Order: sequence, then C-alpha cells, then structure tokens
Amino acid sequence: MTKFDFFISHNQANKELARFIYHNAIFNALSVWYDESLLSGGDHLRSELELGLRQSNGYILLYSLNSSRSEYVQFEMEIAKEIKQGNNDFKILVVRLDNTEVPEYWRTFIWINWDENDVPKSIIQLISDITERPTIMGLASSASLNNIPLFTNESCTMAEQSRNYIIYYLCHVRQLIQNLGTLGYEIELRDSIIKLLSLSLFETIPNLQGGLLQIRPGVYELIHPVRMRIPPRISLIGLPERYNWEKIDNHCNEISTQFRVISRETNQPIPYPVPIKIEILLDSEL
Repeated sequence: MTKFDFFISHNQANKELARFIYHNAIFNALSVWYDESLLSGGDHLRSELELGLRQSNGYILLYSLNSSRSEYVQFEMEIAKEIKQGNNDFKILVVRLDNTEVPEYWRTFIWINWDENDVPKSIIQLISDITERPTIMGLASSASLNNIPLFTNESCTMAEQSRNYIIYYLCHVRQLIQNLGTLGYEIELRDSIIKLLSLSLFETIPNLQGGLLQIRPGVYELIHPVRMRIPPRISLIGLPERYNWEKIDNHCNEISTQFRVISRETNQPIPYPVPIKIEILLDSEL
C-alpha cells in the first residue's frame, strides 16, 4: 500500500534543492518521502529508505557527481530499479544536475525539462510531471531560490523573503508604468500593462490568500481564505502519531493562524514535518 506520491533521492550536497522540492510539493498537498521530515535519530537507515521507496508511487533522483559517490543514493537507486522492474506504473524521473555521466539503465528516465536558470519553474514542472496533475508554486520556496536580489532583513525567514520578493517586483513595475505615463507613450504603456499581467508572479500572488507559508522550520502561517469576525477553527489531519501540533496563541486572529508541529515525545518543534493537510471550519470558534 502506497503512502507517498514520490520519494526524493539526493546527496547532502543537494540538500537545499531537495528541501525546496519537498516544500513546493507539500504546498500542493502532496505526500513526499523526504529524509529530514521522516527520519529520526537511531533509525536503521537502509531499512527506512527501502520502506519509504516501497511505499511510494514515484522516485525523483537528483543526480550529480556527489550523488554518484553516495553509498545511500546508490542503494536507493538499486531498490527503485527493482521496484520499477516489478511495477511499470512506478514512475522515475532523473534530474541531471551536472555533467556526471548517468548509468545506462537510468538514461531512459532523464528529465530533459530542468532549467538551471529558472529553478522555481523547473521544480513546479517536475512535480507536475511525476504526479500528472497541475501544480502551483509555493511562493516562499520560489523566492528563496530565485537569483534576483531581495530586500534583506534580520529574520530572513521564507515568509519574509516572499514578501520582499513581491515588493522588489512591484517597485520595478511602479517605476516602469510611471516612466511610460510621464513620457506620454500611451501605446507602450498599454502594451506594457498587458505583458505585466501575463507574468507568472501575478498568477502566484492570489495564492497567498488561503495559502500556507512556512515562517521557519516547523512553524507555519495559515492565511484564512475568508476573513471572519473571530478566528475560524482549524485542525491538522494526516500527521504521524509521533507528531502533535499547537496554535501559537499570540498569532491567531481572523486573518491568519500560526501553528507549530512538535514531537509528542520531546515537545520540541519538528524542523521538516511530513505533508500537512488542514481542515478549516468556517463556523468559527465560539
């Protein structure tokens, strides 16, 4: 019985990229086997890796020189190959991150749409291709991966970077429109506005309404889809038994609710919890 939409196979050197694939996946309500979210100290690593693979519908391999030298990535590749030979519906995608030669068997599965110059777009397309369903970009993750300079602040959380990402672009949009308007180039102004409205950024911004942002590892902010006079009731479903969750009392209002995912055993925050599914009761708390 499968529990995960896909398994992310990567080396420590590619950890940041794997992490952003994971966060964009959970933003799209997918269940993903990702080591930081599921492994605990003392776990028997090989058995946990094999179990995760056998409970997954697909396998994303982030292949590079470092991963080709990784004992555990090679082990995962062996298990994934065995699963694929027994189940043709098991989907495999290989993302080639550098010029390292991919072993012959795996060349069939090389994903050719990876664009190093637009990593956020590539991640969304990758997730869409392996799940065969439309996906949307988690702005927090895409902002952190983008090469365009961001305004900086002391916290540097992904939520803050998302806001800065928007501000950065809107400042440039304002300047462009202002310049065209001042110069009186009506045709150019109209054409520029049409092109600006087609930018993917403006398709993504509305997702922040009713969206889920990770503020820091293990801590999330849920933006309510409907503003109410008092905070709505929310519940998290699908968490493993070893996890618990709690609202952050001073960050709970009619606009948004912040909560943390914690360990039942230690009561400490879980840095990268498994995919979160949220149920919102719009009758609100009485």
